[in-house]
Amino acid sequence: MVRSIEAIEAQDEPPTESLWALSQPYFSSPSDTVKARINLLWGRHYFTEFQFDSAKHFIEEAIGFYAKVPERVKDKAASLVFLGHLSYDIEDISSAIGAYHQALEIYEDLGMKSEAGNAYNGIGNSYCYIAEFNLSLENYQKALELYMSIGDSTGVSKVLGNIANLYTVKKDYDKSLEYYEKALKWSINDPRQRMDYILGIGIIKEETKEYDGAEAYYREAVSLGKEVKDYIQLAYTYQNLAFLYVTTDLLDSVPKYMNLTRELADKYAIGNLQNNLNEINHQYLFKRGMYKQAYELLKEVRAKSDSFYNLDMTRQLQEVEAQYSTLKKQKELAQKDLELERASGELGRKEFQRNILIVGLLFVMVLVVMIYRSRRLKDRANNILKQKNQQIEEKNKEIKSMEEAKSRWFINISHELRTPLTLIKGPIRQALGAIPSNDHIYKDLKIADRNVGQLQKLVDEILDLSKMEDGKMPVNLGRTNLTEMVLNALASFDSAARHTKVKLEFDLDPQDSVVISADREKINNVLTNLISNALKFTHEGGKITVGLQVNEEEVALFVRDTGDGIPAEDLNKIFDRFYQSANSSGRQGGTGVGLAFCKEIARMHGGDLSVTSELGVGSRFELLLPGKRLMGGDELAKEDEVLQAAILDIEEEPAHYRSVLKDKKILVVEDNADMRAYISGFLSRDFEVIEARDGMEGLEKLRAHTPDLIVSDVMMPRMDGLTFAREVKKHPTWRGIPFITVSAIGDETEKVNTLRIGIDDYLVKPFFAEELLVRVQNLIYNYSERITSQAEPQEEEISHEEKTLKKLEKEVYDNIDDSNFNVIRLAEAASMSERQLYRYIREMTGLTPANFIKEIRLQRAMDLIQKKVYKRTSQLSYAVGFPQPAYFSTVFKKRFGRLPAEYIED
Repeated sequence: MVRSIEAIEAQDEPPTESLWALSQPYFSSPSDTVKARINLLWGRHYFTEFQFDSAKHFIEEAIGFYAKVPERVKDKAASLVFLGHLSYDIEDISSAIGAYHQALEIYEDLGMKSEAGNAYNGIGNSYCYIAEFNLSLENYQKALELYMSIGDSTGVSKVLGNIANLYTVKKDYDKSLEYYEKALKWSINDPRQRMDYILGIGIIKEETKEYDGAEAYYREAVSLGKEVKDYIQLAYTYQNLAFLYVTTDLLDSVPKYMNLTRELADKYAIGNLQNNLNEINHQYLFKRGMYKQAYELLKEVRAKSDSFYNLDMTRQLQEVEAQYSTLKKQKELAQKDLELERASGELGRKEFQRNILIVGLLFVMVLVVMIYRSRRLKDRANNILKQKNQQIEEKNKEIKSMEEAKSRWFINISHELRTPLTLIKGPIRQALGAIPSNDHIYKDLKIADRNVGQLQKLVDEILDLSKMEDGKMPVNLGRTNLTEMVLNALASFDSAARHTKVKLEFDLDPQDSVVISADREKINNVLTNLISNALKFTHEGGKITVGLQVNEEEVALFVRDTGDGIPAEDLNKIFDRFYQSANSSGRQGGTGVGLAFCKEIARMHGGDLSVTSELGVGSRFELLLPGKRLMGGDELAKEDEVLQAAILDIEEEPAHYRSVLKDKKILVVEDNADMRAYISGFLSRDFEVIEARDGMEGLEKLRAHTPDLIVSDVMMPRMDGLTFAREVKKHPTWRGIPFITVSAIGDETEKVNTLRIGIDDYLVKPFFAEELLVRVQNLIYNYSERITSQAEPQEEEISHEEKTLKKLEKEVYDNIDDSNFNVIRLAEAASMSERQLYRYIREMTGLTPANFIKEIRLQRAMDLIQKKVYKRTSQLSYAVGFPQPAYFSTVFKKRFGRLPAEYIED
């Protein structure tokens, strides 16, 4: 029955009578859930038809039925919120507040902070509407605290914007501007919200007669409106510009913005804008001295709308009529005077005309000379400007060419470094697994392993610098425990500090966890850089202090030392890229990139990095990060316990799995001889391996052999890996062979472009032998199962296979964090029976529907790890819909060969 209701909802606006007839059987259903859903459907239908009384009746009925089904308490709360919105729209504020409070009680019992924040926000809006500003602010503040606690930047921005609007209503414009600025900081990635706040600031500027500022904000709002295609808000912005230009007597610009407003109002049926346009047009005509047209406009509007019969419109109409009558009388008097003048002064008129003609000729001659000179000057200026533009364009091309060459160099050096790193790290890890931990060689190998990791980190930093210069460096916000970060950093520098006899101190209670929303990795890079610099310039017996200062709006992390200090002439230059002070006291400096990189990271977080210093006394660097302190720091310790439980033994491979993998051939295409030998060496233990040195030789090997899987590098001579992959995927015999790309390029865009060719998996160097082996085994097994499934008899042919498969993938991605999303819900979304879904997915992918969902969740988890979004296995597990981190770690290792914690650590 529920699916039938959803089918009714999906119809394309059927007639109300038809919809009502279809709905009747469900009103008498024995299921309270079905009756609740059908009443909710009708409530939404009448709401969209603007029949608010009927909509309210059916929504209240739906709430009553949901109240009878305890497990549907979330649906009841959502219906109450909808009732609150409806009541607010019809100005039944008391009912709106009551509905929001009922929903709030449910959400707080369930611990649903985001939804509770929405309820508090609705209550705040309702109190603001009836001018109960103190109550409104109390509820806005509660909503703000909830959104801040979960790091919901969209919710924080929304509430700050509502508070700003409240102060605008109270005409406390200074407070309003303060909150609009805060809202803008939190909406940096949401241009639609930014447009609302910028428009609000423009209105305040206009109210306070700061017309230049108002115009600038309105124009910025126009740009954002075009960017997000919010044409309704854009229409109101054009209207505001038209009002502004009427007010400031810039009448030449008024018609343009009236026309733009009218076009959007007509296109999107924004009825109330037409009255506003009539008012603007009336003022415009009046100021132009076109009193008759203004009078006729008011008469026309009065004939169309009763609202023009009020006292204010009557007063305006009388004023225009008086102006028009006065003008008419003045014209009549002027006509009579002219007739008298003609009768009495014919000679004087002719003499006057002659003088006027002479003056006019002289004026025309002067004007012609001025126009000629002006054109010559203009042509000369245009020629100069054209030459300058050509020079600038040539310079830009040269700079662009240099930037492209530099980017290519970064990519090439990355490839050259990552390939030997793989050849070093892989054998080291294999040797560590084979040597007892008490052997002295084991300790030496551990040192080598750590240094390989450090070298890999340096390679990543080179690529990060390249991305930052290209403006492609993302900020991955998450819960960041600054107290824990500082303590770990101090511990890592403890040995170096003891060696140089420098004292390290932490200026905060270690038990006081300071947790904020920030990019943990980038902030840790800043902290490490600052402590390293402090150690470099602090002498024996000195002291370095790292501390945190917390207030309501921001957190400050500082590093203070008793070192040499920085000369005053260098203070304003040390954050410039590649700058190195000439006064370094003989100490070896770096490349001059570190502090500039740290400054950019601070700005990316909406904060700042500053320094104060005195020669011979020391320096103090302060990293200022905006945003309130998040609660729940103790949860981080609990996650460590959960993570330990996730390290479980993997089950032995079933016999069927091993039989499928037996006697399989693998083609390895790699130009680096050492890497080719390394890959072939560990794969040859389980498979027959065929080797090729580049894409061209790979095609030759394919013509002679038919492998069960291909492993290929990307950057190779003669024919690179991507060209080779395209050739394979075009060939009717080869295109179904599973294909793994192994590349030193870890860029997300490059990975997506590779997968679009049809590559089955993508592995970034350096990698571990076990990791590649597991991926090879899984791909061969899945491909074999898919071939087997395709050979089974089919009951019916399903059309648009690729389109349907993409729809199923999207449905899983849309519900990726919902642990309750299962095969039944996937079948409902695809409008298939479970049996049809099983047959279809098995044929297309070789997987069961349950494994299909699990595979997408695991691939998403790997993407999040590579993007460095989460730092803990439990957080990652919940984000991709696994409620038990221990089980998640088990299936993840089964799929990729390593635990997620090991990937995160690397």
